[in-house]
Amino acid sequence: MGTWGTDIQDNDIYADVESEFLEQLAENKTPKELYKYFIEDSDFNEEISEETHDWWFAIADVFWKIDHLDTRVFLIVKNIIETKADIIYWKDCDADEEDIQEREEVLKQFLNKISKPIEKPMVYDDF
Repeated sequence: MGTWGTDIQDNDIYADVESEFLEQLAENKTPKELYKYFIEDSDFNEEISEETHDWWFAIADVFWKIDHLDTRVFLIVKNIIETKADIIYWKDCDADEEDIQEREEVLKQFLNKISKPIEKPMVYDDF
């Protein structure tokens, strides 16, 4: 578990996804091309396991930030959060109770955030 905090972006996977996303944006990829690159062509496309939770959260967040969060991705993230699958994983990794409670609150806030359209979608320079 390569995490350094309880926030969605506080892990190696998020950093990798965001970095690659920025590279693709810098190449002027369209949202459709980004979706194909990150979702359709990804090894994680069909895999939903505790090792992929952070990947799905990162994908949802970066696509939400540009106002192109796909319903399928949203529903996967919603399911991970509502079933507490990520919290169970944190417990299995022996995270302390304070971090688990904080993570649970972060996930609830994250789901609430991505449940609504972003008011001002970001572009490359905003990341």
